[in-house]
Amino acid sequence: HDFPMPPPATGGGKLLRAEPLLAALEFVRTAASDDETRPHMFGVKLEQDGKMLRAVATDGHRLSVADWEVVPEPAINVLLPLRAFGVLVQLAKGADTVRLAIDERIAHVERIVGGETIVMTCKLVDAAFPPWRQVIPATRDHDTVATVPRAALVESLQRASMASSSRSLGVKVILDDAGVDILAVDPEKGTAAEHVDARVEGKPASVGINAHYLVDACGP
Repeated sequence: HDFPMPPPATGGGKLLRAEPLLAALEFVRTAASDDETRPHMFGVKLEQDGKMLRAVATDGHRLSVADWEVVPEPAINVLLPLRAFGVLVQLAKGADTVRLAIDERIAHVERIVGGETIVMTCKLVDAAFPPWRQVIPATRDHDTVATVPRAALVESLQRASMASSSRSLGVKVILDDAGVDILAVDPEKGTAAEHVDARVEGKPASVGINAHYLVDACGP
């Protein structure tokens, strides 16, 4: 039997610059759910608002959003499955542009490099992505803002997490005039305390958080 060929794209699609697309996809990937039983979160949402194209991913515990400027038309509003997301990342690597075309519930992604054309075709997720804007604060007038050296923060979080519970990887982050303190306590592993010099503006604050979530948010 002949291998079944996917239906060809019927529209011209949207030409996207590969560099900002790849940066956005790699940033939000860490927040995407790996749970196939929750298809509405098992993927990455691409949605357009005017000239801004936005990639959104969530696993129900954390949310990542990245946007970049594109041409207004044609607009994009799709939920890509996680498996297709991985292929899209590979297609974007080393390319100048990729073309994304949508037909009903099918997505076509095309890459042309050195005269060679590679096309990925996938079914879109037939589920409603969570209303993610509801968890974003309406104002950015925060009570506390800390400016911290990224590398120092990541290293301190990684060290402190070694003493946290293996299940939650929870640490306590304290912000005050002295900077940022990170604490972790586990009955079996003991206690870890880290300090990072930082500029903290506003009220002193503290929060409990999964250390790996914060490390992922800091980026590579």
